[in-house]
Amino acid sequence: MIEEKKITIDGMAFSLRPIKPLKALVLDKQVMALLVPILGGFKGGDSKKSVLDAQLDMGAIAEGITKALSSLNDSDTTKLVVDLFYGVIYFDKSGKAIEIDVTNIDSIFADDFSIIYKLMFEVMKHNKFSPFKLVGGGSLTNLISGLTDTKKAGTPTGRKSVK
Repeated sequence: MIEEKKITIDGMAFSLRPIKPLKALVLDKQVMALLVPILGGFKGGDSKKSVLDAQLDMGAIAEGITKALSSLNDSDTTKLVVDLFYGVIYFDKSGKAIEIDVTNIDSIFADDFSIIYKLMFEVMKHNKFSPFKLVGGGSLTNLISGLTDTKKAGTPTGRKSVK
């Protein structure tokens, strides 16, 4: 069973709760439709090494990103983000717990909307979405963790172990 987990991203504290299985299945399908074209740009590589060590086909990656982004209109993008964040709690500077929803998402991420991407990846990883299980050796998890630079709450060094 997936447990609740507290994380910190760029100084912002969140609590990730598990997404209900049927909702997670629908979201996982949407995420796979977006990521599979992008992952086509990663060629080769040893399953024990990071995706960064694999040969990159930048043309295929660019084509995949274009295909993935063009498949979502603005309302679909908003719905995907809001659905992924359902049940995610944000802790403001005073420590007050605020459940993220469509009414407050803009104010929570007003200072740096790039945290939305980082939190989306953390939610997907926490809920064990397919992209984090399908790429050998956890290399997608390693890549995304390196890119998002998140920190596990309560860890003295601020470094989160990656499996």
